[in-house]
Amino acid sequence: GQICVMALEPASVDIDIDGNGADAVVSVSLSHDDPRGYGSAAAAARAVIEEDEIAEIGLSDKALLMGAGPGGFVDGPIINWHSHARSFEAGVLLLVALLLMFGLGGGDWLHGANGDLSTIHAGLKTASVGNATGRLGEACHPSDPGDAVTCAVASAGGWCAGFLGLALFSCACLIVRLILELLYTRGMLAVALARLNEKVPLQTLAPLRTAGPAAGWAILVLSLYLGLFLYAAKSPGSLGAGPAALGASYGLVRLALVGAGLGAVAHYAAARAIDDALLLETLDAIKAAVVGLEQKPRVLQVCLLITLGLEVLRWSSHVDWGGLLPLYGLAAQALKSPTHMALFAAAAAFSCAIDLLQLAAQPASTLGWLILITKAAGVGFYFRCRHELV
Repeated sequence: GQICVMALEPASVDIDIDGNGADAVVSVSLSHDDPRGYGSAAAAARAVIEEDEIAEIGLSDKALLMGAGPGGFVDGPIINWHSHARSFEAGVLLLVALLLMFGLGGGDWLHGANGDLSTIHAGLKTASVGNATGRLGEACHPSDPGDAVTCAVASAGGWCAGFLGLALFSCACLIVRLILELLYTRGMLAVALARLNEKVPLQTLAPLRTAGPAAGWAILVLSLYLGLFLYAAKSPGSLGAGPAALGASYGLVRLALVGAGLGAVAHYAAARAIDDALLLETLDAIKAAVVGLEQKPRVLQVCLLITLGLEVLRWSSHVDWGGLLPLYGLAAQALKSPTHMALFAAAAAFSCAIDLLQLAAQPASTLGWLILITKAAGVGFYFRCRHELV
């Protein structure tokens, strides 16, 4: 229904909801001495509009209902983020499943040089030297001391493959659950459920329906983490000559772990399994920072978002925390703080200079060059239009 504010007092907000000829009033306590009350008002407003995707708030000081503190202002409608949780979960699960399949079938979990200085690329089950490929299990003879490295790689791959298989199974179960939920909401499972109820009372399946998805997400995240941890811990530090390094296939599964973590947070927040007030206020702040920008601030924001996306992709090769810098830039822009924007620009300029020194030694790093270009573009645009960006 349409929500309109009837009264605003220092201690309360009365929201009158007009729908189907009946009125309901939700009272929310707001204390100007406690900024957390503003977030409570936003949470209460969302609870009221749980079935509506977007509700317009007719309030002169919308910041009070959007969780902004004194002096803050957030424009636009209150969005029921919980209504988007299932779509986000589905997208994350499909991405995680895709990354897992590429990772399990990939042949570059570990690479290095053997005693003959030939390059070796090891997968979970196979290894290749030049154009020759063999199975690790067949090449491993525990009684032969010369096969110690091969057996260590085979053991690491076996443990990792087991946990990743469990993660992929959990991911598939969660996807099937979302499909069944969609069919149920459209009334396409009525006949099947009636037949199932004749054999097994549906009440007995209630615990599985309520606790199953949360357990599935927990198994998915833990399986991914344990698989990556055991492979890194059990794989040898050298394949015969020089240090061995984790490869691109390992990095793809590491990205899958990041995605699974985000999906789990979204599910637990939608299921009210965790306190979601901070998460919802953060999403509101991000939404307010993204919409309504003028052309030049938008250009800087696009540069920062591209840099952030490329920094996330860099995790496919190695862990790097360079993504915190564009995040700081986005936060400084959202705060409209000249001081923080200047600090970001100085740090990003220094980072560009250091990145250029590193790329001079590794000129073949395409991703590194793309990150440097987008970062430098953002810095250059800031220095040219800094008076119009805040």
